[in-house]
Amino acid sequence: MAGGLAQRRKTETRQGLLAAAYRVFGQKGYAQATVDDVAAAAGVSKGAVYHHFESKEDLFRALLEDHGHELDAMAEVARRARSFADLVRGVVRVWIDHYRSDPLFVPLSLESRLAATREPWAREIVAEFWAQLRALITGLLGIGKDAGFVRSDLDVEMAATLLFGVLDGACLQSAIDPARVSIDAVEAPLVDLIERYVASKRKGDLRRLRAALAPLLEHSALRGGAT
Repeated sequence: MAGGLAQRRKTETRQGLLAAAYRVFGQKGYAQATVDDVAAAAGVSKGAVYHHFESKEDLFRALLEDHGHELDAMAEVARRARSFADLVRGVVRVWIDHYRSDPLFVPLSLESRLAATREPWAREIVAEFWAQLRALITGLLGIGKDAGFVRSDLDVEMAATLLFGVLDGACLQSAIDPARVSIDAVEAPLVDLIERYVASKRKGDLRRLRAALAPLLEHSALRGGAT
């Protein structure tokens, strides 16, 4: 019992440090942030930080590896989808809500990308997460193609890459220039653009679509690094 309580407290402390690091790195940037800043934000001693993480780099690495919850949200949307159009709308909504609901997500996302251009370890983590995200989109498109909802000539891997770019680019523009690019205004056009790009003219088989989604989602690795 005592051992279980100690482990739970250790886990809670580590998660608290990651949450504090998320705020600090998002607000100050990785280069300017210090371990002291993270300790102060978490309400613990500097020694407590080093008990869980060897360095600021180790803490940032753990933060990137831990921050992949949007994949879980997309998988849940896919599980609940009642049609292919519902699936497209749900994925776009998850993507947009992630930007809309968390003001620190964009600065931290940009920090992770900057780190990925400079540090091989960060590049590996970010690239792996992006690969997981593209693989999930590719799998959804492939299932949609097999079920007749996605056009048969679509290169689903290239489509996943392009859709990633369109969704990410639109949301970044909105986050940085909200006065001229409204996050609320881009949602419906994004759904329309994606449907026009991927949709088949045939009538799809919804039962086949839903049957095929389950094994894809069970097989998907739904934990990755930062976006």
